[in-house]
Amino acid sequence: MATAAGVLCGSSLLLRSARAIAAPALSAGEYFLVGDGVRGKETLFGTADYAPIPGRIRIWRFGQVLAQEIELPFFPHSFTSSPHAPQRIVTFEKWGRQMAEIDLGTLTAIRITQAQPGRRFFGHGVHGGNFIYATQMDDAQGMGLVSVMDAATHQVVREFPTRGVFPHDCQWLPESNTLLVVNSRRSYAASKTGNNFSSVVWLDADTGKCRKQVYIETTQFGYAHFVRSSDGFLVLSGSYDVPGGMSQPLLAVMRPDDSVQALMPASTTLHGEALSLHLNESDKLVATTLPNSSLLQIWNYQTGEFVRQFELPEPRGLAFSAEHDELLVTSAPGSSVFALDGAGMVQAPRLIAAGLAGRGSHLIPLHL
Repeated sequence: MATAAGVLCGSSLLLRSARAIAAPALSAGEYFLVGDGVRGKETLFGTADYAPIPGRIRIWRFGQVLAQEIELPFFPHSFTSSPHAPQRIVTFEKWGRQMAEIDLGTLTAIRITQAQPGRRFFGHGVHGGNFIYATQMDDAQGMGLVSVMDAATHQVVREFPTRGVFPHDCQWLPESNTLLVVNSRRSYAASKTGNNFSSVVWLDADTGKCRKQVYIETTQFGYAHFVRSSDGFLVLSGSYDVPGGMSQPLLAVMRPDDSVQALMPASTTLHGEALSLHLNESDKLVATTLPNSSLLQIWNYQTGEFVRQFELPEPRGLAFSAEHDELLVTSAPGSSVFALDGAGMVQAPRLIAAGLAGRGSHLIPLHL
């Protein structure tokens, strides 16, 4: 059994690092969470001195003229909520050492937790009720991990390898006790030579046993996020570090037979990453944001065909509003929210809220 994670929960720390702004409690309904702030010196390989910059969670819903905020000692990347108590949120730092548990009922951070020595959080995880599962990197051993923590105390009860390195997105496979994890690269050594593959791995949540692993066997690697359709299609996004210091977006579909088709051509002139994803299963469409290219693209994930794109200033997070039947997109400049029709994603995005979002990578819907 692994040793306990460092749990920083003293009242003096919380007073300094986590403060609720616009204090009234949240009423029932649909909300959207996004991280806000700026990155510190965190890097993929963890070579820079760790120096996080305080950030915040911003909480917004339709009709609000002010966003509610909860301050944190780091820039939050993604969020997961307890299946038993949706107002209890856990958020993770990307490539850093901290995670936080939030109570939206009181708009406070109730626990800030440090990763174990030699480990870094990689931005994502899932809340299983009794346990929290977080992707991490063990830099000493050069391997990716899933850290399994007691949901009540954040103590590490076990951890298991992801069979790759730099694991990022982590989600439940519906109707199973299986975690799906994306490994950005195959091994730590290969990461520095350029001979590498990304992979998706199916892991038993209790034992860590690998049930299946599919490698994306192309010369380009660096996949980080995915969405999964109910009939077994996975769409993956990320970025490939081109020799010379540039990066270009990656987008691919993994079919139910485990075959992989790259959607973004290797010859693309676009820069940066393909970031957030949203599936419209009825029309077999997937939307993805490309922040550095200031584009929102729509593809048919079954046929692999490019459908359309919209220009949008540095789009980042995507979330579907069930209450309004619209797809929401955050735009980093101005911390704005745009909306377009959630059905065919045909209409050009329109501005619906300025200054109420954040610069975070993901927009997460929440129903209270």
